[in-house]
Amino acid sequence: MKRRTLKGSVVVITGASSGIGRATALELARRGALLALAARRPQPLIELAGDCGRLGARAIAVPTDITDPEQVDALARHALDTFGRIDSWINDAAVTSFGSFEETPPEAFRRVLETNFFGTVHGARTALARFREQGSGVLVNVDSVIGHGAFPFQAAYVASKFAVRGLS
Repeated sequence: MKRRTLKGSVVVITGASSGIGRATALELARRGALLALAARRPQPLIELAGDCGRLGARAIAVPTDITDPEQVDALARHALDTFGRIDSWINDAAVTSFGSFEETPPEAFRRVLETNFFGTVHGARTALARFREQGSGVLVNVDSVIGHGAFPFQAAYVASKFAVRGLS
């Protein structure tokens, strides 16, 4: 088995603007990865790309709504145009809603599932197609311990992370 190194690896991270995605980007930057950072809001991405640059990494900010498969494909094309390949793809974008099951509007459930589950589906499809073309690649789908149990005031989030675990 070929040992992989992070230095010089090209990594796409969805949900990079905050939380685990941001922390992952900063750690990968410290280790010398080349980063394509994706999230919906441009300004936090631009700031993160700057932070990664100050750590010595090359990083691009690619505003992306991962609920739109065309935008996810555009993210991959941008990473390929910039870096020439994609070595790893991390599906980390997520949203949540809080409230009892009965009080959570259907639109909130839909948004959580669209982002957390279908966003992961779109990212996985896009990444796997590129990995097959290249002959290699690492896909990481981030689920949550919450997807392993019941949390009554986050039913949509629990369901979405359970679905990501099942997909993976």
